[in-house]
Amino acid sequence: MPRPDRSAVVAEAKARLEAIGRDLAGPCGAFAITSYAAWLLREEGAGVLEKSSGTKCLERAIAILAYRDGEIYDVLIAAGTENRPAWQFQGSVEPARWRPPPLPPLDVEPGPPPPPTDWRELLTGVADALGLAGTSLVTAADRLRRAAERL
Repeated sequence: MPRPDRSAVVAEAKARLEAIGRDLAGPCGAFAITSYAAWLLREEGAGVLEKSSGTKCLERAIAILAYRDGEIYDVLIAAGTENRPAWQFQGSVEPARWRPPPLPPLDVEPGPPPPPTDWRELLTGVADALGLAGTSLVTAADRLRRAAERL
């Protein structure tokens, strides 16, 4: 039995990518929408479909969203040109062709700042967050040990 219509999620993925100026033309542009929609639906088992021939991007189908059980959905009409969001049940394929969705572009969703590249900066940040700035390692270890005992 086909899953509920998720075309609104596909439309949301497309809108977010357009908002950051992502080029959505061609096969890989369509795949950007499909893979981001799969990312948004990852908690319900959505992913992308491995494809070895035909129109593809990174060895993946450009407009097919797949589920772990093998159910597949065509999620774009005129993929690579119009990229109109859709949700068309296409049947089932071998579940082994399911692949997890790639991570979305970093500038689509706000996230934490990049980690520091300097260990001193990283450790200073940890010490500040724990209220241990300016203390010796022995004092910091003692405070952490006492805090752990209270847990």
